[in-house]
Amino acid sequence: MTKTDINNKIKLNKEKIIIIIIFVVAIFSRLYLWPNTINDINCDEAMTALNAKAISETGKDMYGTSMPVYFEAWLTGGQSALLTYFMAICIKIFGFSIFSIRLPMIIVSIISLFIFYKLIDIVFNNKKITLISLFILAINPWHIMQSVWSLDCNLFPHFMLMSVYLLVKGAKEKKNGLIYISMLFFGITTYTYGISLYVIPIFLIIYMLIALAKREITWKCVIFSAFIVIFVSLPLIIMTILNLLKNGEVNIGLVTIQKFDYFTRTNDMLLFSDNIWKQIVINLKSLLVILIYNQDGLIWNSIKEIGTIYLGSLIFAIIGIIYTIKEKNYEKIGKNAILIWLLCALMIGVFINSVNINRINIIWYPIIILIGFGIYKCYELCNFNKIFIITIIIFYVIWFTIFNIEFYTNKTEEIKNSTTWSKGLQEAVTYAESTDKQIIIDNDIMKENKNIIFILYLFDYDFKKHGFIPKEIFLDRLFDYNKLNLFSNNKNIKFNKCNSAINEDSIYITYKSYSDLGIYKQNKVNNFNMFCTISN
Repeated sequence: MTKTDINNKIKLNKEKIIIIIIFVVAIFSRLYLWPNTINDINCDEAMTALNAKAISETGKDMYGTSMPVYFEAWLTGGQSALLTYFMAICIKIFGFSIFSIRLPMIIVSIISLFIFYKLIDIVFNNKKITLISLFILAINPWHIMQSVWSLDCNLFPHFMLMSVYLLVKGAKEKKNGLIYISMLFFGITTYTYGISLYVIPIFLIIYMLIALAKREITWKCVIFSAFIVIFVSLPLIIMTILNLLKNGEVNIGLVTIQKFDYFTRTNDMLLFSDNIWKQIVINLKSLLVILIYNQDGLIWNSIKEIGTIYLGSLIFAIIGIIYTIKEKNYEKIGKNAILIWLLCALMIGVFINSVNINRINIIWYPIIILIGFGIYKCYELCNFNKIFIITIIIFYVIWFTIFNIEFYTNKTEEIKNSTTWSKGLQEAVTYAESTDKQIIIDNDIMKENKNIIFILYLFDYDFKKHGFIPKEIFLDRLFDYNKLNLFSNNKNIKFNKCNSAINEDSIYITYKSYSDLGIYKQNKVNNFNMFCTISN
């Protein structure tokens, strides 16, 4: 073995060690304290969990609809199906728990780390770029924060990543079979988030036209690819047409393609705005705020002082874009895919009203890739000076340290007390269940839709035993919740108006503000953020 061979082997071993260290850090930072990283439940997370529980127990959603392709959820705003079905499988295997509810998201997020690594390797075929980009993703705040809880639309960027990887790999290696598998994944991706049904065709049309022009793909492959994507996503396409035409539902075996009587989510789209030009300005402003400041005001999406990609990183992404367009010595097929992906994400920012980090979530992977490439180009311009790369590593390690301190010591508590989380209701229910008293829930709590879902989730509503949930619970403010026959640990849960005459055999759950009125001075009051329990 020559000296050169020995040096190359040592270099290869060092790269492997670095990659292993990066993956260990990445996985540990996502699994630390999981599944109770955020020791509370989000209302959308609870809604998905309830539908998943209903599917696992009955094969129908919480309202009694058989295997819907899109869930009615809040009636006025639905939820995508894929996470619900993943969650239902986990509940079936492991039972109904926070572990099962958050398992699909953490698994997909960790898998995405490996897919990301493989995609960068194909696109750039440069170990330094691959290592830098993987390092940036491993410590990325957005990727860590979205992985520790379950929001249906957050599957979108991960499945987009898998689809793009398979497409690029298939196109580069001239393997139509891989391209067809990628089309299967693109079709499945339409079930991760409603907007994907519009974004994916745009991405594929642009990509395929460029690939055809450069003779990187054949018409036969394009036509068969289109057939696969359309076939897989056809139920969603039919659902969209049905609801535009206001026609009735369609059943294909056990699968239901339903019409939504109360759905208003189309109001979030630019084309349905009263003043399109005014809305474009508002949308562009929202998009720029997210890109520049990396935050949308929602604490569970990003930490204001840190951002989704660490403040200051955008400059490297801009450098990465410039060199990606300028240079021709990297894989064209992969470069085109990354740039088209970024373009489609930016289009979401324009066409979705007042977009937030969740809704534009497919933008973060291409931006992270471009940050990695931008850092490499700066490194190259510095003649691969080790001082430069060490400075960059220190810069991001400091950011990562600050993020971990903030997230795990302060921000998880702030998230718990945020608008769409239970804000103490979970703790109040847990405490009430620990007593031997009958639980009575204040009717006023149930006037908020999210609290209805929290109560059904927290008391582990049994769909087999008690039947499906009537839609009136969201439509009728005077609904008698005692009709639900809700039981927990063989206790009869009742709904009533709390008053000063507290029964010694009961414990009341109500708003903390009610206990502050002073009429419960003779009773035992336990406060849990916005809620409290009252007993003798």
